[in-house]
This record gives sequence, structure tokens and C-alpha cells, in this order.
Amino acid sequence: MPAYPPPTKPPRTKPSAERPEGKRLFDMLRAGDTLVVRWVDHLGRNYTDVVDTIREFMRRGVIIKTVINGMTFDGSTADPMQCAVRDALIAFMAATAQAQTEVTKSVQRAGIDHARRVKLEPASGRPAGYLGRKPSYRRVHPCPRSTR
Repeated sequence: MPAYPPPTKPPRTKPSAERPEGKRLFDMLRAGDTLVVRWVDHLGRNYTDVVDTIREFMRRGVIIKTVINGMTFDGSTADPMQCAVRDALIAFMAATAQAQTEVTKSVQRAGIDHARRVKLEPASGRPAGYLGRKPSYRRVHPCPRSTR
């Protein structure tokens, strides 16, 4: 499988706090609230965004719990060793999420390239190449089937 180089320029994505859903989340949560997420990658679009978002919530006194592995992150601890372990776990989990995203994008790109190289489907003889994204609307057949 060919390796794809990273994009030459960084993607133009906004941090979580600047997107409408993120702004709403930042406005709603107060000290003592608990935010439950499936996995830490749901808090941002890349490593830096995830780590910054988690740290900002902890600074505000929000507790973050993950569903998949049952981790709890809060900023209430004052013990330097516990803070170091917590920060290392956050960094590791965010890096893992970032790596998984990059692998998924790479595999998707390889699949699209493969589909573009393929000429016809063997079973039907129809074009099987990559035709772009499916439309976001549902097509309605002009002659609907009669109901029985």
C-alpha cells in the first residue's frame, strides 16, 4: 500500500471553541459540571485542539469522562505527580486519536485511488470508478410503486 505524504499546507479548520457547537458547549458548561464523551477525539479535530479543549475545561472546573475506557479528567488535583500522569494520559489519548484519523484518511484516499483505476464492475459491466460523493438528498422515483 502506498504511503501518502501529509498535506503541504495545514487544513483550514477552526478550533473547537470557535465552531458553533464548540461555542455552545463552552458557554453551557460551568465549574462542577461533568462532560461525558465517547472518546477524547470528539473534543477536537486534531491533537492540539483536543489537548487545548480538555485543558481549558479542566481550568474551568469541568470534569471530563470518557465512555469507551472509563477515564475521568479533572483539574482539582494539586499533587504534581497526579497532574503529570493525567497530562501524559491526555497527550497519549489525543495522539492516538490523531494517528487513527490519519490512518483512516490514508486508507480512504487509497480506496478512492483504486476505484478511479478500476474500469468496469465484473458482474454488471457498469462503471465502477469513483464517481464522487453520493448526493445529500434522496432521489424519488418518478413513478412510485402502487400500494397494495
